[in-house]
Amino acid sequence: MPETQIPNTSLGDALSIFDLETMLCSAERPPRENEAKAELLSSRVPLSFYANKHSYPIDPITVDRFPPRALHPRFKQRVKAAEKVTGRVGGNDRVKKIMREIKEMVVTPHKNIDLYVVDGDMSFLKAVIEAPNGIDCPYSGGTFLVTCNLPAGYPRDAPEVRFVTTIMHPNVSKQGKVYGILLTPDLENPLEVQTSLKYYEDDGSYAMAVAEATKRHASKNRAQWKEELDG
Repeated sequence: MPETQIPNTSLGDALSIFDLETMLCSAERPPRENEAKAELLSSRVPLSFYANKHSYPIDPITVDRFPPRALHPRFKQRVKAAEKVTGRVGGNDRVKKIMREIKEMVVTPHKNIDLYVVDGDMSFLKAVIEAPNGIDCPYSGGTFLVTCNLPAGYPRDAPEVRFVTTIMHPNVSKQGKVYGILLTPDLENPLEVQTSLKYYEDDGSYAMAVAEATKRHASKNRAQWKEELDG
């Protein structure tokens, strides 16, 4: 990335690097094509080699700009609208429970949510969530893609929910990991430090930043998502 494209960053941006899943665990990082292999350093001399931004491009960190995380292995598999798979039967107790719960969501759907299921694997779902409209909701006008992975131990083990569409929320990491109840932000144990700091400022900057990020990242509507996912 040319240096002229590097955005202005802050100390908060720098500190937030250590909250990234891709920083905490290298297995979370996606493979990078044509990137030179990093060698183990045994002295200071080779450090200058890593200043080559063509071989080792800079990853800028801002409130809504950051290195990508590796996608779930089943993310790119085809999905179908949930109502198309509710007639399936069979499977073990776990699969039957998942089927019952999906059917319940189809029979009594939420007006703002569209549910999609990976074809042939009921344990990985995608949901398209439309934010409530209104001046009191900073996410108004936004539509978010979310994935839900039901682990082998489900329902004993909790579902793994992740935002694919970038969202600013104290309990959602930059890379989409959900922690806690989203309707009531847990500010004592935030997952996203930068967003929490803005929330605490309470001077209007938080709502403005959320609205701007929503407009920038979540402008695709439900009809467009349906055409892409179930078209």
